[in-house]
Amino acid sequence: NSDQVVFDQGTQHREIRFHPPSLTETVARDGSAGALQLLRSVAGLLFLLTLVLAARGSVEAAILALVFLAAQWLARPIGGFLPAGLSPQFLEMVIALTVAYLAVEVVFLPEGRARWVIIPILGIIHGLPFAAFPPFYLVGATVVQVLILIALIVGAGRLPGGWRRYAAGFAGIAALGWFARLLMA
Repeated sequence: NSDQVVFDQGTQHREIRFHPPSLTETVARDGSAGALQLLRSVAGLLFLLTLVLAARGSVEAAILALVFLAAQWLARPIGGFLPAGLSPQFLEMVIALTVAYLAVEVVFLPEGRARWVIIPILGIIHGLPFAAFPPFYLVGATVVQVLILIALIVGAGRLPGGWRRYAAGFAGIAALGWFARLLMA
């Protein structure tokens, strides 16, 4: 019999039993841990907002979201080839910089047509925090991201056009503030 547990900075104790968990237990345990890991990432949540604001409509937002989520899954095999372990704080700082980059693009290049080129690269970066964990961590995070993205796409569809740039600018400033806070910690 075997059981597997994952310890990270948010979890210092886990239960290990002498019988293996069922598939349902594994999906629920790892999926909820991945969802919580995503919800604790301020930069990750700001990126979802900025991603939706970068699109010029609901259809484009859905396409960008799908490309982003697919690219996150590409980080799983790529993560094994990284030469050194990256700390969660470092990855959160990098994610905050991706928010700032995309926000700058939305503010200064509102009609930019090449966002589909950079979104997969940013998706791989956002998948790195989940690359070292069992796959159900990313499943849980993906489900939560889809729900958040749907709500944001519906909400962004009601925003006047000019407000998108201001909202993206605010998200970029908030991400830089979060980056600075993490840098000073």
